[in-house]
Amino acid sequence: MLQSVSATHLTDAQIDYALEDIRHLLPLYDRLKHLLARRGRLEWLQEELDAWQQDIVAAQDRKDWRRVSGIGTLNARSLNIVRELWHWRQEEARRINQPPKRLLRDDLLVEIAKRKTDQPDQLLAIRGLQRGDLRRKARELAECVRRGLAAPLQPSPRNALGEPPAQLNLLGQFLMPALTSICRRAEVAASMVGTATDVRELIAYRFSFGGVDPEQTPALLRGWRAELVGNLLDELLAGKKSIRIENAGHEDPLAFDDVT
Repeated sequence: MLQSVSATHLTDAQIDYALEDIRHLLPLYDRLKHLLARRGRLEWLQEELDAWQQDIVAAQDRKDWRRVSGIGTLNARSLNIVRELWHWRQEEARRINQPPKRLLRDDLLVEIAKRKTDQPDQLLAIRGLQRGDLRRKARELAECVRRGLAAPLQPSPRNALGEPPAQLNLLGQFLMPALTSICRRAEVAASMVGTATDVRELIAYRFSFGGVDPEQTPALLRGWRAELVGNLLDELLAGKKSIRIENAGHEDPLAFDDVT
């Protein structure tokens, strides 16, 4: 039964129950950090934390700037401008302690994005931007447009690669046991390193299947995942490594050899 802490004092039993949720966290943190340091994997941890933080920021970014009214028909370039203007509006509104939409209405923000001009005098020709405070911000608005025009277009969604060739699944089934074997030896959960989808994306990237974006390096070829498993999988695909059954009775029966 839930109980509001503002409505009454907690009993000793309730306090002890709450403390049980956290009392072991610091010792556990120290223990895990020690294990990672001993294995030389603290950099792996930092890489994961950085990636999670970036994902959180990106998710918050997507959730907020995409709420701007009237952006449904805009193209990718205009959406880049909307994003830059939205960030500027948020920061400026916070600085002057004013609601963001009072500073710059959504319809004006969208109109700026449609015009795609980074010239302050042309921006001031937009009806509604002649307001005194906005006139003084014309150069800042123009700079937002400039950044939006210069920013790379958003990559295609991961599922927009078209129909995958039949051999992609077959090659994926070939590499998954290798990934599992490598992870078992390194005492890392395979599910944390990569999924079957990640393996197929590596294959599609290496052989340019399905119109994959060559500029978007797959997860298994980045950072610690590449160091642990991705580079070896890539060598298997390139014919530089071979895979064989070394001991069928062993829990880890596979072996990887250099191809000479």
